[in-house]
Amino acid sequence: MMLIKIEPDEPLLWYLAFHKSCADEFYNRWLPSIYKHVSAFAWSQKCQVWIYYDQTLFGTRIAIAPAGLIGDAEIAKWTWNTDILQMNKNNDYKPSWRNRLIFCCTSAARRLVGVTGSALLPDQLYSDCIAQNAKVIFNG
Repeated sequence: MMLIKIEPDEPLLWYLAFHKSCADEFYNRWLPSIYKHVSAFAWSQKCQVWIYYDQTLFGTRIAIAPAGLIGDAEIAKWTWNTDILQMNKNNDYKPSWRNRLIFCCTSAARRLVGVTGSALLPDQLYSDCIAQNAKVIFNG
């Protein structure tokens, strides 16, 4: 049996996918914003995998996809009908007590990459990210 040692890796460059629709028709219809959901993904250089992070009101989803065609296909599924921002993780971020009370897709993404602000809706988070030097890399 061959053992493979993989070094731990925490990505510092993240992609935030702002979804224009979501699985729950209630949010699609009643959420007063362009974006209905936000998720995140990053490339782990050491492990050679894509990491996908998705927080919903019903739980957390973390998925891993390998490099190559399979990973590319998964990224395409994860980012269908989205606008994508690229952002460096802010390791100096310390969430305020208010930001710790609510756990939804926007607060989870905010804490993951360290975006300051208090946005509750994905549109507001998008604006906060742009104000903090995020780059628009795809408009779907």
